[in-house]
Amino acid sequence: MAPPEEDLPASAQRNLAGTLGLAFGLLSLVFMALVPPLGLLSGVVATCLALIGRARIRRGEASNRGQAMIGLVCGVIGLLASGALVIDEAVYLANHPALVHSISECGAHARTAKARSLCIQSLTKAVEGR
Repeated sequence: MAPPEEDLPASAQRNLAGTLGLAFGLLSLVFMALVPPLGLLSGVVATCLALIGRARIRRGEASNRGQAMIGLVCGVIGLLASGALVIDEAVYLANHPALVHSISECGAHARTAKARSLCIQSLTKAVEGR
């Protein structure tokens, strides 16, 4: 976790939004592929922080223009791609209610690790077959 802004030197305080925008932008690209809802969330955070950083740069309060720009670009890409993946999965699940029901039932009745593993395998096969 980042230290509070009051504890940082003045130059680091001014550049914190752009730097965090870059960090969250890169996280959004990673999460985009692994966990799209987290990619969506981190993309929103990255975009907001990078825009704050850019505003500070325009006012002459910060000097990390490159970090803020890269954070903005990565955040927007992560946001859009994650959003598309989340929508795609939601549409798929909405069009296959029987699959959702069978997976819910399987998970509800799985009492052992082996049974849960079989549920996960059946989900994986069903999704790969789409």
